[in-house]
Amino acid sequence: MLSDRADSYVSSIDGLRAVAVLTVMAYHLNRTFLPGGFVGVDIFFVISGFVVTLSIYKRRFENLPKLFCYFYAKIDSNRPPLDRYVVSHIPGDGLIYSHLLVEPGE
Repeated sequence: MLSDRADSYVSSIDGLRAVAVLTVMAYHLNRTFLPGGFVGVDIFFVISGFVVTLSIYKRRFENLPKLFCYFYAKIDSNRPPLDRYVVSHIPGDGLIYSHLLVEPGE
């Protein structure tokens, strides 16, 4: 499994992702400094889509059902960390941001 990642790893993509993230961060720090910084989000998603597509393309699946099985197995492998994050953060966020809630009729 590790060798598959090493074969498809392109180090320059990490640099492009970093630039995309830095543009978004600069935009959030000072909107006048980089007015179009939010475009970094789109760039990041395009790069991520390229990485996923390259990974799937290099595996050369025999048919579509095998591709779907692989793809959804990868998604399911990310489920436990996501579930832990949601369970641990939703109550805390509710407490922290409760002052932003507006009562009906206000």
